[in-house]
Amino acid sequence: MAGGPTPAVQIDSVLRHCRGFQLSSGLEVNEPIIVLNGEALLWRPRARIDSSGVLMMDTNTLAVFEISITKPDMVIIGTGARNEFLERSVREYLHNLGINVDTMDTRNAASTFNVLAAEGRNVAVALLPAE
Repeated sequence: MAGGPTPAVQIDSVLRHCRGFQLSSGLEVNEPIIVLNGEALLWRPRARIDSSGVLMMDTNTLAVFEISITKPDMVIIGTGARNEFLERSVREYLHNLGINVDTMDTRNAASTFNVLAAEGRNVAVALLPAE
């Protein structure tokens, strides 16, 4: 749906020297967020990187995708300052919901989300701060 309406919420910037984001509304959010169906939601992912460099998180922190009436086709997970592998159980959880998942460093995840959302794609993003 190229050329469609501008998405309700976009990520204007990943803030430097700060644990957060500036949204297209001008609001600065200094916590992890999920942008889903045009809304920005605060997110408490309880995420950590294990000793082998895999991003671990409780799938319960992604339950918003399970209860959402309109599920995205894809979720982009911004993993912080670097791209990290996502643990298998999280990938399987999202795939079982019919949602594709990709990981990127947070800056690229925000940018990719903005482009895909502006094209009218049904995409969501979950962003960890780029510390």
